[in-house]
Amino acid sequence: MSSLYSTWITSFSCSPSSGSTGVIKARGESQLVNDNGEETKLNGHDDHGYESPLNINDVPHVSPQHRAERMSVIFESKWPKSDERSKHPVRTTLIRCFWKDIIFTAFLAVIRLSVMFVGPVLIQDFVDFTSGKGSSVYEGYYLVLILLVAKFIEVLTTHHFNFNSQKLGMLIRCTLITSLYKKGLRLSGSARQDHGVGSIVNYMAVDTQQLSDMMLQLHAIWMMPFQVGISLFLLYNCLGVSAFTALICLLLVIVFIIVTTRQNKGYQFQAMISRDSRMKAVNEMLNYMRECVRGALKGKTIVLVTHQVDFLHNVDRIVVMRDGMIVQSGRYNDLLDSGLDFGVLVAAHETSMELVEQGAAVPGENSNKPIISKSTSNNSREANGESNSLDQPDSAKGSSKLVKDEERETGKVSFNIYKLYCTEAFGWAGISAVLFLSFLWQASMMASDYWLAYETSVERADVFNPSLFISVYAIITVVSVLLIVLRSYSVTIFGLKTAQIFFTQILNSILHAPMAFYDTTPSGRILSRASTDQTNVDIFIPLFINFVVAMYITVISIFIVTCQNSWPTAFLLIPLVWLNIWYRGYFLSTSRELTRLDSITKAPVIVHFSESISGVMTVRAFRKQKEFSLENIKRVNSNLRMDFHNFSSNAWLGFRLELLGSLIFCLSALFMVTLPSNIIKPENVGLSLSYGLSLNSVLFWAIYMSCFIENKMVSVERIKQFSNIPSEAAWIIKDRSPPPNWPGQGHVDIKDLQSLDRCQLKDAVASKPEKLDSLGRAKEFDKPSNLLQRQSLFGALVQEYANRSAGL
Repeated sequence: MSSLYSTWITSFSCSPSSGSTGVIKARGESQLVNDNGEETKLNGHDDHGYESPLNINDVPHVSPQHRAERMSVIFESKWPKSDERSKHPVRTTLIRCFWKDIIFTAFLAVIRLSVMFVGPVLIQDFVDFTSGKGSSVYEGYYLVLILLVAKFIEVLTTHHFNFNSQKLGMLIRCTLITSLYKKGLRLSGSARQDHGVGSIVNYMAVDTQQLSDMMLQLHAIWMMPFQVGISLFLLYNCLGVSAFTALICLLLVIVFIIVTTRQNKGYQFQAMISRDSRMKAVNEMLNYMRECVRGALKGKTIVLVTHQVDFLHNVDRIVVMRDGMIVQSGRYNDLLDSGLDFGVLVAAHETSMELVEQGAAVPGENSNKPIISKSTSNNSREANGESNSLDQPDSAKGSSKLVKDEERETGKVSFNIYKLYCTEAFGWAGISAVLFLSFLWQASMMASDYWLAYETSVERADVFNPSLFISVYAIITVVSVLLIVLRSYSVTIFGLKTAQIFFTQILNSILHAPMAFYDTTPSGRILSRASTDQTNVDIFIPLFINFVVAMYITVISIFIVTCQNSWPTAFLLIPLVWLNIWYRGYFLSTSRELTRLDSITKAPVIVHFSESISGVMTVRAFRKQKEFSLENIKRVNSNLRMDFHNFSSNAWLGFRLELLGSLIFCLSALFMVTLPSNIIKPENVGLSLSYGLSLNSVLFWAIYMSCFIENKMVSVERIKQFSNIPSEAAWIIKDRSPPPNWPGQGHVDIKDLQSLDRCQLKDAVASKPEKLDSLGRAKEFDKPSNLLQRQSLFGALVQEYANRSAGL
C-alpha cells in the first residue's frame, strides 16, 4: 500500500515544471518551544478541555523544528540530483529526511518485541508453582516481579513507539503537502492535463494522509518473521514435533495472504482512481457551477441589471439609464471614453475601492473607524514567532461578513448521530444482525477454550479420547470461521451502503443549494467533507466499529472467565473498570474538540490549495508564488498543531490505561500465587492468566477505539451539516415547465425586489438611522464623487463597508 501512494505522488512530483525552483527560508523565531515542553503542558491542556470546549487559541504551536517551512526546505535539499536517476524519488527523499526517526522507532519496536513474550512464557511457571512444583516458596513473588517489570517496559516502549510513529507520519504529511503545493505552482501546461485539479487536491488531502497513517505499520513488514519465529520456538518447547504441523498451516496461510494481497492491491489501485474521479467531479462541479448556468443560457439574451461595474467589460452592450430613460448605449470602452454618466459611475466606483483599501491599511484616521487596541495587534504573533492571524476570534468583526465562520459543534457527539449512522442503511435490523453474529462468534471462541481446558484437565487424563477431542475442536473451529466470515461480510455491506447514502445526500443537497450558499461558503469546506470526511465514512468508521464491537464483547468474555475461574480476584475488576471509564471521559472531552478543530483547520488548507492550482496562471502572472507558498505553510502549520496534540493525547491515555491494567493484572497474579490451590485450581490459573494477559491490551483498545470512533463520528456530523441545506425550488415543477423556445418575450416584471438582504451594506444602513427619512430613504442626493468628498451618509456607508471588509 505504501508503494502505491508513494508512486501516486511521485508521478505528480516528477511532472515537468515551468519556471525555476525556489526555496522558502524559515522565518526568524523569537523563542524556541520544544515538543517536550509542549508535552508537559498536556495535563493542563486536558484540564481546560475537560472543563470547557477547546478553542483554536488554546492549542499550543509545535516547535520550529517540526514546522512546515523547515520540513519543506529539508525535503528540497534531499531531493535526488538529476544524475542519480532515482526510480522512486519521493520514497528516496523521505528516507533521507527521516532515517533517524525510522531507526529510532525500529529500536523501540525491537525492545517491545523482546519483552512481549515474557508473559506467555511465565504462564507455565505460574501453573507449576500453584501445583506445588516450585523450587522455592519465594518463586511466586519472583515471577510476579518479573512479570511487572516486563509489562512496564512493554507499555512504555509501545506508547513511545506509537507516538513517535504518528509524529513521523505527521511530518511526512506536512512535508508532502508543502512540496505538492510548490510543485503545483510550477506545473507545466502538459502536466496539468495529466493531473487535473481534483487529482492534485486528492493527492494532498487523501493520499498524504494515508501515507501518514501507515507509519504505525511501517516496521510490521520486517518484524513479522521474528514474531512468527519466536512463537514457533515457544510452541516447539511445549508441543515438540507437533509444532511443525502449525508451521505447515502457517505457510499455507501466508501463501493465501500473498495471493489475496496481490488481488487486493489491484482493488486498492482502482479505489484510488475512483476517489480521484469523485474528488475531480466535486471540485469541477464547484468551480464550474456558474459556467453550467451560462451553458444552459447559451444562445439566449441575458439581461443583467447591476451597479457592479466590475463585470460590465464582459458584456456585449451596456445601457445606462437615468430617471427611467436610456441616456447612453454602447460597449464598455466607448462609453468610458465619452466621459458622461457611465464614466462618472466608474470613477465613483474606483474612488470607493480606494477608500476600502485605505480603510484596510490605515485604521484609526477617521472617527467612523474602530480603534484597534495595541494589545490586540501585539497578540497576533505569539512568543514562538508563528503568526496566529488565522486563529483570532471574529467577534469584533461584526455579524455582516459575507463568509461566515464554519459551523462547529461542541461537547459530546449526539446519540442521534450514532443512531443516524447505524440505521441509515438497514434500520435497527441491520445493526442487530451484526451484534448477534458478533456474540455468536465470541461464544464459539470461548467454547473452544473451555473445551481445551476441560479435556486437558487432570481429572480427564484417564478417559481422554483424542479423536473425540479433535473432532469437537474442529467442529467448533469451522463454526467460528463461518461466523467471522458472515460477520465481516455483513459489516462491509453495512458500511458500503451507508457511505453511498451519505455521499448521495450531500451531493444532492449541494446541487440543490441556492447560489447564496456558494457565495457564503468557501469551496474548501465542501471539498474537505467530500474528501477527508467522506473517506472516514467510507473506510475508517465501519472498520473500527467492527473492531470495537469485537473488543467490547471480548472484554465481557474475559470478565466471565475471570469471575468463574478465579473469583477471589474478581473484585479487582471494579476499580479497573471505573478508572478506565473516568479516563475515557477525561480524554475524550479534549480529543473530540481537537478532532473538530483539525477538520476546521484542514478546510482552509484544501480551499487555498484548490484555488491556487485553479488560478495558477494568475499567480504566476503577478509573480506571487512566494507569498502564496508562505500562506500555504501558514495554514498547514495551523492544522499541524491539532495533529500533534491529538497524538500526544493518545499517548497520554494509552500509557496510563495500559500501566493501570498491568498493575491490576500483576496484583491479580499475586493473589493467585498466595491463595491455596484448593481455592483456585492450577489449570484455572493458566486459563485466567491467558485471558488476563489479553485483558490489558483488549480493554485499552476497546476504550481507545471507542474514543477514536467518536472522533471520526465528527465526520458524520459535518457531512450531515451540508446534507440539510435549505434548497432552492425544484428543478422540474409538474404542470409548470416552460416551452422549449422560452423565453419568447423580453418583458421583465419585478415584484418586491429587496437588494440588501444578503449584502454587507444592509447592516451598515441599519446602523445609520438618523440619515434616513420616515420612509427609509436617504436624505442626501448627489453624484457619488461629490458625496465621497464631504461628510455624508454615502461616505459613511462606504467607510463602514471598508471597515467590515477589512475585518476591523
